[in-house]
Amino acid sequence: MPSLTREVLEGKRKWSVETADCISWLNRLPEGCVDLVFFSPPYEDCRTYGIGFSLKGMEWVNWMRDVVQACARVSSGLVVVNMSSKVRNHRYSCAVEWLVTDLTREDGLVCWPSPYAWVKMEDRDGALPNGIPGSGGRTCQRRDWEPIYCFARPENVPPSWTDNIAFGTTPLGSSFGGEFSNREENGTRVNDPWKKGNRGAGVGPRRPDGSYTRSVIDPEMSKPTFGHNEGGSVKGGHRQVKPAISNPGNVIGMHSWDRPEDESWFRVPVGGGKLGHELAHESHAPMPLGVAERFVRWFAPPNGVVLDPFTGSGTTGHAALKHGRRFIGCDLDKSIIPVSIKRLQQVEGGL
Repeated sequence: MPSLTREVLEGKRKWSVETADCISWLNRLPEGCVDLVFFSPPYEDCRTYGIGFSLKGMEWVNWMRDVVQACARVSSGLVVVNMSSKVRNHRYSCAVEWLVTDLTREDGLVCWPSPYAWVKMEDRDGALPNGIPGSGGRTCQRRDWEPIYCFARPENVPPSWTDNIAFGTTPLGSSFGGEFSNREENGTRVNDPWKKGNRGAGVGPRRPDGSYTRSVIDPEMSKPTFGHNEGGSVKGGHRQVKPAISNPGNVIGMHSWDRPEDESWFRVPVGGGKLGHELAHESHAPMPLGVAERFVRWFAPPNGVVLDPFTGSGTTGHAALKHGRRFIGCDLDKSIIPVSIKRLQQVEGGL
């Protein structure tokens, strides 16, 4: 194991960046030594990245299988991958879908939770989602979002540490919840207010005639008895406390302009000068800092170790240091390593 990387894992340094091939570098690391892996790999043969990269189709899939499996071995938590398949000559390659299928069906990894969508937004004074301006042409729509998948070994799901309300917001409205319903094994609906003899009813126990007692949703009430019986019927009440902070959901970069306060951090703007650091633009394929920040905050514990095997200009490392985590990374492109080192040295707490 490289000495600087070892020092980070031992808590003697805050970060390290190495020049190395990602798989050989990962294979030298101990099993389960980091808390989170987050990266954006080459998108097939869309760019050469200064190293002559040209894998596409199943060649790219098979290479990426090895990368993700190597990452899953060294992670005690999730491997989060921001990736998108290419479109050429009006054809979508489906390579990402093939990869997800092979990793989960053939390689035994778990895809958890459901995939995220990173929506490419303009800033408050800009246009609607801008994707790649001018893309789409005469025959299709512009690409405004990219998928982000999370993988892990089965024993690491769910992760031992999460903060799933980081980047959440204060819920709008004065009340929370409403009348819930579900279906029995035979398909009939339980707690259907329009069911004969049950018009206007709410959650609660059944009456002798089969209808339900009315239950007013009280924001002061909790839901300690929430659940369902084996047949699918309601067990207990569905009343809930209105949370102080709501779960932000799996769409990254949503507009918050209709909210009463200006929560600029809720959006992830893209484009020149909006990626979180001026050195980000030295990378072949820069990624906004806000995307990496979310997964660092959600899935890496404070002072935990975050890994990026395609460090580039250091976006993932920037997010890790900014939020009190440690970072290790590598990149095969020797020309980009000085850029990432300079950037991490400039981040508060990076030295």
